[in-house]
Amino acid sequence: MTPIVVVPILLSLTARVLVESSDDDDDDDDEGGLALFALCFYLLYLLSELMILALSRSREYAADHWSC
Repeated sequence: MTPIVVVPILLSLTARVLVESSDDDDDDDDEGGLALFALCFYLLYLLSELMILALSRSREYAADHWSC
């Protein structure tokens, strides 16, 4: 489980860096491309968190099932 938890952390940090870097740009030529990219990373972060919760729950169910 420990190595899998690294994925959402990296996705969250990447999204945060992209949002902060898109705010610093004074160029209006970007048209929100970086912010859209950050939104995609944030949605992947949420999806990966749900997958980790599902994996954790299935591990607990398997442990309960095989402990009897």
